[in-house]
Parts: sequence; C-alpha cells; structure tokens
Amino acid sequence: MTKWTEEPSAVDAGHTGDARRREGTEAADARTEAPDATGAGAPAPRDTAKPTAEIVAMRLREEITTGELTAGTSLKEIRLAQRFDVSRNTLRGALRQLQYMGLVTLVSNKSATVAMPDEDKVHDIYRVRRVLEKAGIEASVNAPRERLRRLRDSVDASRSLHDAQRWRQYGTASLMFHHEIVALIDSPLLDQYFANILAQTRLVFANFADQGELQERWLEPDQHIAGLIISGKRAEACAYLSQYLDESEAMVIDSIRQKVFPAA
Repeated sequence: MTKWTEEPSAVDAGHTGDARRREGTEAADARTEAPDATGAGAPAPRDTAKPTAEIVAMRLREEITTGELTAGTSLKEIRLAQRFDVSRNTLRGALRQLQYMGLVTLVSNKSATVAMPDEDKVHDIYRVRRVLEKAGIEASVNAPRERLRRLRDSVDASRSLHDAQRWRQYGTASLMFHHEIVALIDSPLLDQYFANILAQTRLVFANFADQGELQERWLEPDQHIAGLIISGKRAEACAYLSQYLDESEAMVIDSIRQKVFPAA
C-alpha cells in the first residue's frame, strides 16, 4: 500500500471537496435509501442568483450521485413539486435540465424516470473520465498543497465507510475522490461538467445487485493513485488510472450483458 510522503494533515478528513460535493456526501449518510423521489424533504432554498428550477435540478442530481435515486426510478411530478415547494412548471423545468444532463428520461412530457445508461453510454462515460482524470493528474504539478491535502483527505475519509461495508456511502466517497482529481485542473466549468459525468457513472451501478461486489475492491487503488499524484509520479499515476478505469468499465459492461444474455 502506498505511504504518504508528508505528515498527516490537520484538516478534518470528513471535510473534503468543495461545499457542493461535501453537502451531497453528508446528505447520503443522513438519509436512508429512497425507493423513489417522493420522500419528505426540506423545500429547495430560495436563491435569487439562480432560477429555482436549477436549484431543484442540482438537488436531484446530488441524490443520483449519492445513490438515493437509482436508474429506472419513477419521478412523480406532483409529489416532487410538493416536496420542493415549487410549481409544477418549475419542476418540469428542473426535469428538462436533468434530461439535458443525461440523467432523466422524459416521455412526451407525461412521465419521467431516472435514466438507465446503455452500453454505448457507458463507453462514452469512461472515455470522458479518462480524458478529464488524466488531465487532472497532469495538472497536479501546479496544484497548491491545500488541494493535494484535500485529495488525500478525500480518499482517507472513505476508509471507515469501506471498513464498515457501507457500500452506498462508500461508492459516493469514491466518486468524490475522483472529482478531487479533476478539481486539480482548477476549472469551475469542468467541475460542473464532471459532476454530471459522476452522476451518470453512479447510474450504471444499478446494474449490480451486490454493491459490495462492485465497491469493495477500489479502496486500495484509490489510495495508490492519490499517493502517486502527491509524490509527483504523474506518468505512473496516469498509467495506473488507465488500468483502473479499464477494469471498472469492463465490470459494468459485463453486468449489463449478463442481464441481456443470462447464463443458461
């Protein structure tokens, strides 16, 4: 296992990533898994800087990323509007934004479900991840120490979830670690775009009935990648990441095909 090359940070390991991602991770620990999007919740906060539809869309995207909303979940328009205390027109605007992000499927504006990526979509998700995560690794040469501490703290924070076999929460923490890699580029626009990609990544996890089978193997590789980045071994980190993403993509594709072509 890779050892860190600097003294442990005094930064609380539970406070990783920017405020938006931190809020999503904490929300995952605080709530039980929701079978659909109809559960009770606080109304969306009023923010004069953003349309309310965008706020609702971001809340729902967080719930997808944290695994509370899974692929195929029906999104009940009336109940969602009541939950977020918004008009149905505003709610429809939020769902259209999520459709544009590839996270929701709308049918003639009559029904909405959380999207279920097919094989082609999975391949495209991983193409994007390879490009952006490798770019993050390369950009780490210019990253401030605080950014590297956040990268390390992110993967450290996931260890207790892994050891406790809290697989849904651990899956979220692992995704946040990969978001920290892309954050090394220091581009708010790419951060926002990659948040959509990670939400789409989370949707493909629905193909695994046993989340432990999917998640348990990634802690040490995440730690190893973080150690390589922090120690400046960028070429080695990129090569290791490629292998990591290849294995993850193959697992997802195999799980999809097993549903289409079940064993006799």
